[in-house]
Amino acid sequence: MKNFKECPKCREVKSVIYFDRNSKGYDGYYWYCKDCRKIIRKIYAKRPKIKVSQKMCSNCQELKPIRKFYKNNSSRDGYTSRCKECFNKKIKEYRQTERYYKFVNSDKQKKYRREYYREYYREYYRKSTISGD
Repeated sequence: MKNFKECPKCREVKSVIYFDRNSKGYDGYYWYCKDCRKIIRKIYAKRPKIKVSQKMCSNCQELKPIRKFYKNNSSRDGYTSRCKECFNKKIKEYRQTERYYKFVNSDKQKKYRREYYREYYREYYRKSTISGD
C-alpha cells in the first residue's frame, strides 16, 4: 500500500494520514489533502447564491419561470438544471428500464441468488467429496 500521496493543489507529497478517506477514490483517499480541502470548502461556502426569476432548461432549451424547476441546494442558483416536466419525463423513462426493475426487486434478486448459490455449492461440494475419495 502506498503510504505517500501528492496533493494536486499544493503540490506537496504527504503521508496518507493527511488525506481524508474516500471509498470511491481510486486509492481510497480524496485527491486533495485535508488542509486544501478545508480551503476549498470555505471558498465554496462563501459563493454567493444567484437570485433568478427565470431559467433555461438544459434539456428542452426553453426559458421558463423559476417555479417550473425543483429546488436543489447544491446548485449555485438553488434549482435543478432541468425543468419539472423534463425531470419527471426522465424519471418515468428510467423507471421503465431493466436497471430500475432490478433495483426495485432487489429482495427478489437476493433470494434468487441465495438459492442459486446454495444449490451450486451443494453440488460443488458433493462433486469434490466424491472425486477427493
